[in-house]
Amino acid sequence: MENDNPSPTEPTQIAPKPGTAFTVAVWGIGMLVMLAIGYVTIWPGLRHGATNVSSAGVQIKGVVAIDSARIFNQRIKNFMQHNAANGDKQKTLDEARDFGQRFHEAVDAYRKQGYLVINARAILAGPEGIDKTQEVAGKMGITLDPIDANQ
Repeated sequence: MENDNPSPTEPTQIAPKPGTAFTVAVWGIGMLVMLAIGYVTIWPGLRHGATNVSSAGVQIKGVVAIDSARIFNQRIKNFMQHNAANGDKQKTLDEARDFGQRFHEAVDAYRKQGYLVINARAILAGPEGIDKTQEVAGKMGITLDPIDANQ
């Protein structure tokens, strides 16, 4: 009588689920269609300098990008170098709250001017001048370190 159980030393093969390749193909085609629709609807406007984009009746003057993580990381780095030994927890909390409020106000100023504000790290490519990270950091008294190519 032959043993139907494989021995622990014999490798077992796992058969792929039926339809897996089809599911992956449908998903991939769906992603390509969504990217194509985005390219056809958004890219021509950006490429030809469209500045008044209407969305649900709201006029958008333009798009600005801010790398908030870079600004906050620089603030933390500066804090650790200069204030970390302070030990005054209330003062530290007050400074952090004030910094967060000033950042919110700087971003909100762009919104009030009619700009759509996005995260700069979400941009793969864009026109010159869209990234306002240096400008916002300067308004907040932060001097950003040069961007590390490995980030």
